[in-house]
Amino acid sequence: MRFRRGLHGFFIYKANIRMMKTIQHYLIFCFLPTLFTACGVGDNLAMLPETDESGKLTVSFDLNGAGIRMDDATDTRANANVPLENLADGTLFSIRAYKKTYNDKGELTATIFADAGVYKVESGGKTANAYTSVTDAVLQLTRGIYDLYFLSYNSSTVYPGATGDTETITGSTLADVTSKDVIATSMKDVQIQSDQDGQVTLTIPMDGAVFSHLCSRVKARLDIPRNQPVIVLGVSALKITMKPLYGTAGYNWQKGTLSTTGERNNSVDLIASGALSGIDSSTGAATLSSSDVYLFPLNDDVPLEFDVTMTIAYKTSSSGSQLSGDFKLSSPVALDKALLAAKSYCFVFTLTYYGELVPSDLTLDVTSYSPVNLPSDDVGADD
Repeated sequence: MRFRRGLHGFFIYKANIRMMKTIQHYLIFCFLPTLFTACGVGDNLAMLPETDESGKLTVSFDLNGAGIRMDDATDTRANANVPLENLADGTLFSIRAYKKTYNDKGELTATIFADAGVYKVESGGKTANAYTSVTDAVLQLTRGIYDLYFLSYNSSTVYPGATGDTETITGSTLADVTSKDVIATSMKDVQIQSDQDGQVTLTIPMDGAVFSHLCSRVKARLDIPRNQPVIVLGVSALKITMKPLYGTAGYNWQKGTLSTTGERNNSVDLIASGALSGIDSSTGAATLSSSDVYLFPLNDDVPLEFDVTMTIAYKTSSSGSQLSGDFKLSSPVALDKALLAAKSYCFVFTLTYYGELVPSDLTLDVTSYSPVNLPSDDVGADD
């Protein structure tokens, strides 16, 4: 048995078989002992047997060879070292299926919405089945050729609604602009075809389907350098707020695009109430990092602004005893920076003392980062 690409780019299996009725020397077919499978047949669709012209097949997915890339830095050497990872068990994703129709000449005449579903990843990221905890989660398709579109928040608790051609995505609160890691992929020209009477299930292989990040991944970090005139003993009530941001976006299923909507007037607390304790009193050096936050992409036509406040416990060489003081920026730190989809950014704040009275400088730097291990010469590479 050989595997090749047929007319219109569809995948077909071809076997040289003797037949009782000689139609031609080759029979195009899709075969599994106990399941249906998906294949592509192009212009030969009319030649295939159909057991139930009006019957619907309940769909599941084989995720072997599919997955999500942690950072889509496709134009850098670093991306070659970022592995494709399985979707985690329990991850929910929504699907919209559009059926394609052709005329007698094999020309595409229409693409029409057919059905939608919600699926849950199982078996160590290898399969996905209908999420039975919600109504109408099962994707059911009749014989034909389809384009399938997949959208997920990379979450086991929330999922897109898939109720229209455009999905509106918002954060859970105005302060938390979006906690959704929006990822998407698609499969084109998928042939839906049963192979024998009486069966009602179909397993579609997703080999090569890579989910891409549509949001920017952001974190913040506070660095306290060592050996300063003032020894920092602890930090409490640290708050780093980032603004202005978009709070709503629309995802076009068939175009695969995410577009921000509404006013850019939201904010997010990268660190809401951070604390550092147990700092080495001999050096005063310490670092505090936030968790990842996913934000809708931004261009740099409006500067990003950061408000920073904290309470600092410290001692000076002259006093020798512990003191405490509040620190607040007199004005927000501004930065002209675009946030690109599928990129990761770390905003680094450095607390610097030039004397013994107050923190006299808070600088801001931004670096790229990746949560996976990269060779040392690629870490922080400029995208």
